[in-house]
Amino acid sequence: MKPSKSLAKKREREIKADDSSDADTLANLLTSASADIRQYVSYFVDNYNEDGTLAINAMRTAPNTTDLTTWKKFIKRYKQLLYGNSEAQYRIKSAQKMAGFDRETLLNSIIKVITSKVAIDAETFIKQAIQSEAGKEVTFQGGNVIKINGIPDGDLDQQINDIVENFINRETQDLTLSNRIWLKADALAAKINQAIHKALVAGIDVDSIDDQLFYETSRLNEDSVKSVSDSTIKYYVHALLLNEKALIVAAIGAFLATHWKLKRADWYTVEDSHVCQACKSLQGGANPYAASDIPSKPHIGCRCFVIYY
Repeated sequence: MKPSKSLAKKREREIKADDSSDADTLANLLTSASADIRQYVSYFVDNYNEDGTLAINAMRTAPNTTDLTTWKKFIKRYKQLLYGNSEAQYRIKSAQKMAGFDRETLLNSIIKVITSKVAIDAETFIKQAIQSEAGKEVTFQGGNVIKINGIPDGDLDQQINDIVENFINRETQDLTLSNRIWLKADALAAKINQAIHKALVAGIDVDSIDDQLFYETSRLNEDSVKSVSDSTIKYYVHALLLNEKALIVAAIGAFLATHWKLKRADWYTVEDSHVCQACKSLQGGANPYAASDIPSKPHIGCRCFVIYY
């Protein structure tokens, strides 16, 4: 028996709501980090500007006692936030070795540690989102199967957990999900430090620090902290989160189809302005598919879904 259209619409609404919520959560991680970075940039701007402008020559001098006290308080706070993560601890130790060289290096070290916190939070959230998506797929497909075919659900928890764990820990081109997140965090730190360095060379005006580096107007500057952060958010959302969710849904769905011996499946798009022509054609006249012959997702971050029956 073919699944009802209302079931597909319900799943469509859920996917759209989750995508929006997930993107907001990841954006908030970067917004919080940017605010923290701004605090320390402002510290140097407020204390070492010359005639209202912080220039590179002031940042190329050795930190004084006040600077190092600020650094020690910062490290004490972040060590607690990053405790227990080996990747973060490595970056803290690396930052500590460099921090006393000059003020610019001290600021660079602060940024490297702050972006480590972003990596930890992003990794935790993305892994939780993958696990949640797997659970939703079991509930969705299971509810449809039980409703239509009367097949009891049974205890699939351990099998599903094993699939999800193996999925999260798998390597793609010799990189795990965790590797990719930490590589992006290091790239983020490097680009933010580069953006601030360029601003210092030109001179950071006390009255326009946000316009140059941190707020919406700074988006016009592709080297600003705002632009770099926005680019990282897009990477987390599109290259990682949406793609990982699409892949785990496909894996769980295929497993359940085999487990419950389902023979057919219908392909659905989420029916919004972002749906591409390739996805539309898969939903078009091709339905239903044989359950063993479901097409692969045609592109990264595909939000299409399948209902088996």
